[in-house]
Amino acid sequence: MKKTERFRLFGLLGLMSMVIFSCSKVASDEELQTKEQTLLKQYLVTHNITVAPTSSGLYYIPIDTGTGASPSLDSTAVIFNYSIKLIDDRIVSTNIKSIAQVNGIYSSSTFYYPLKYRLAWWFNGMQQALKMMKEGGKATFILPSSLAYGKEGSSSMGIGSYATVIFYVELIKVIPDMQAYEHQLFTSYLDTIAAEKIADTTSTGVVHIIDVPGTGAYPNPTNSITVFYKAYFIENSSWIIDDNTGGTPFVFSTSSTSLIPGFSAGAKLMKLGEKGRLILPYMQAYGEIPSYYTPIPPFSTLVYQYEVSNIQ
Repeated sequence: MKKTERFRLFGLLGLMSMVIFSCSKVASDEELQTKEQTLLKQYLVTHNITVAPTSSGLYYIPIDTGTGASPSLDSTAVIFNYSIKLIDDRIVSTNIKSIAQVNGIYSSSTFYYPLKYRLAWWFNGMQQALKMMKEGGKATFILPSSLAYGKEGSSSMGIGSYATVIFYVELIKVIPDMQAYEHQLFTSYLDTIAAEKIADTTSTGVVHIIDVPGTGAYPNPTNSITVFYKAYFIENSSWIIDDNTGGTPFVFSTSSTSLIPGFSAGAKLMKLGEKGRLILPYMQAYGEIPSYYTPIPPFSTLVYQYEVSNIQ
């Protein structure tokens, strides 16, 4: 290649790189915030929303005012249903299965049951909006990014930087004291069990219920135990969090460190052929602090319904 041809080639490559750089230039924070404000104004006009925002910028639109208590304190917990959509009316998250399916966001790994969370675990906009609601009420919240996901957005839900989000919320229940609420669920469930079926209650509060007795000795730490099980929230047996019945059995040893504490303690009480249930208080399950590693909400008392198919 001649020298002049190389210079022409380098010059062309330089020009192309400048064009590509200019086309892929990332918008500044100021530009994104200005765009958000413009889109929000357009949304309000298009949807004929005339309600005035609060001093923080929250738009609260009541649908049904409800008649119960309001969650006034950050320590208060709430049980609710929700859907989230973006300013272009795309629904990006919901805990309602039918809505997820219709909008093409259904996932078999998601729990489509009412959520139970303390207000303090939510971002500022949700705390403000939920405190404006009453138990039994329904409302729409329009939350600018400053009250919601901010500059970072949420990649898992497809929410970009400086994105306004619209929440539809149904406030099912207000819970002033989570510990007392879970204890009541626990005792109410036990009231439905015949006394002779309650075989053991461990020092940590795990309750062992035998529906069909097994045979033989209890497993030791070197034994391998094979079980089929279905786990669900104590509030509702149809709120299933895991189920391997009719599928691949779960094989483990009682010495395993990967088990949640309550299940590990309960497994030591099982016998071959036994069918039963373990009731795990939340502190023996997934605790009281939200975790990135599990979709199971804090303060969740769980029931494990099981059948022991092998111990060896």
